[in-house]
Amino acid sequence: TVPITWTALLVFILLFGGTFMLIVPGILFAISATFVFAIVTIEEKKGMDAIVTSFWYVNGKRKAVFARTLLFILLLTLIAAIIFTILASITIGISILVFGGFEAAITWYVNFILTNAGNEYVPATNLFYVFVLVWSLFASAISAFFLGLFNIFSFKLWQNIKQITHTHIPDDFKNAKKKQIKIFAWIGATSVVLLIATQIILVYYQCQKIHCPL
Repeated sequence: TVPITWTALLVFILLFGGTFMLIVPGILFAISATFVFAIVTIEEKKGMDAIVTSFWYVNGKRKAVFARTLLFILLLTLIAAIIFTILASITIGISILVFGGFEAAITWYVNFILTNAGNEYVPATNLFYVFVLVWSLFASAISAFFLGLFNIFSFKLWQNIKQITHTHIPDDFKNAKKKQIKIFAWIGATSVVLLIATQIILVYYQCQKIHCPL
């Protein structure tokens, strides 16, 4: 758990740093770091070593990895859109039958939105909340299912890439990537600190305007 957590934090900082550098470096880093978590889990490497290993596997194959990953994500997105459209249609249809018409069903839905927004509303029935709960459970289950499919895809892609790549990483490649990772890490960490500091300052001045206690 600790190696995965530490590696995930490092990847986040590096992605943030790459994105801060005009977005494109962040995208390139994300592609190169595709296999990081498979490497941490199966090859039992962690931190910078796992990231460098992923860079090595993707080296010279970045376009192929990006194309396959993008195609798979688009396919999952299309399937998810179809499923959610079907579920939404079923939910609206049942709502119309239960609430006595399309207008009444939409009214109950708007009331629920206003409830979450903290505004005054006409109280919704318990049955409506059951519909919302069931819909949320379906959405969560489907999201978890597609996340699992993507992890399986990443694992299979990692297996295929590893079979055609020498496992020994040259020292010059390793040293060059470690320097690059350190630069991204410093930029990412600095960016995160600046972002947090900016948010604190904005909240402070906003509170000063409305005289809220600090």
